Amino acid sequence: MSIRIVAGTLRGRRIHQPKDERVRPVVHKTRDAIFNILQDKVEGARILDCFSGSGSYGIEAISRGAKEAYFIEINRHTAGLIKKSLEDLEIADQGTILRGDFRLHLRKLARDGQRFDIVMLDPPFLVSFYKKLLSNPALPQIFAQWGIGVLEYPRPQEKEIHQFVRENGFTIIETRVYGQVGISFLEPPATEPNDTQIPE
Repeated sequence: MSIRIVAGTLRGRRIHQPKDERVRPVVHKTRDAIFNILQDKVEGARILDCFSGSGSYGIEAISRGAKEAYFIEINRHTAGLIKKSLEDLEIADQGTILRGDFRLHLRKLARDGQRFDIVMLDPPFLVSFYKKLLSNPALPQIFAQWGIGVLEYPRPQEKEIHQFVRENGFTIIETRVYGQVGISFLEPPATEPNDTQIPE
């Protein structure tokens, strides 16, 4: 199984799709719509593809001119497929795979001073995951100045998830609806230099 890259230098090429039923592939029309909204922000950007699954967000971004993408994926086999896709597409030098729990890697990225222009947030469609993600103290720290977050979520839980967004200081810039899926573009809360002291 594979997923098609929609646009850019790798347009029409394929990404390996995990067989794991827990991995929810992004419909290519939705992915295209998201990147059309982001437009000029992608060129030369650093991307974090959190809960990356197939890696389609990060790889699509590279195809459209992003400088590099980091992929956080907890499943060993799925992370291996991302690696294979990067190698097959000859963009392995632009991709960094971080295998393991997102909380661990967000904390490490924040402590290492890693900053991203676009942060793709597509967790499992469980409200508990959104609460853990949005309340994570390291999350605001990994955004570059003028960085933007892209949050994908189930439409039936939009009200509750948007409440988590606002409670944790994020600003909803824009929201789009694609069937039963909602996409919100987020501005992170302002942080101070000493906020980089992320607890264990």
